[in-house]
Amino acid sequence: MLNPGVDPILCCYYKSSRLKQYFKEGRALRTETVISNSKDFDVGRRMCAENWKALRAAGESVNRRLCEAEAADAKPAPDALLHAPYGPRQSTYDLRRLQRKGLIAKLPRGHTYRLTSVGRRVAVLFTKAYGRVLAPGLSALDLHFPDDVLERRPLSRTWRSFDKVLDDFVEQQMVAD
Repeated sequence: MLNPGVDPILCCYYKSSRLKQYFKEGRALRTETVISNSKDFDVGRRMCAENWKALRAAGESVNRRLCEAEAADAKPAPDALLHAPYGPRQSTYDLRRLQRKGLIAKLPRGHTYRLTSVGRRVAVLFTKAYGRVLAPGLSALDLHFPDDVLERRPLSRTWRSFDKVLDDFVEQQMVAD
């Protein structure tokens, strides 16, 4: 649960080094890696250009892998409105509804809105539900995946079995006198 006035911090430790991710001044997500012992990454202790480049590459790799893992977990939902124009009337209507539900708040003297603490929690809930439940579930049911991949997942095996039984049933009903 997020409490007002408390910014979450993510810290990961590896030997004597650490990775830290936090909101800087409540505005931007900052990711930093602190390497306290170069030997943790098989880099020499002597400060030279070669070792410096190797340490930078290790830090950048750690940061990139964390951000890629977070991005993979927070896959955005597909946009269902691409076929229709999204005009100012629809935008006003949608913003008014979100504001009435307490998910956003209008900032004074302008056309700017911010997420409320409830809105932030709802956004995180839906993002995690999509990333952890809906997207993997739908991919498990995708018939375009190779059979060997689908056979490793219990949901895929069960769905394919159900689909075959249903097809057989429909075929029997169509052939029956």
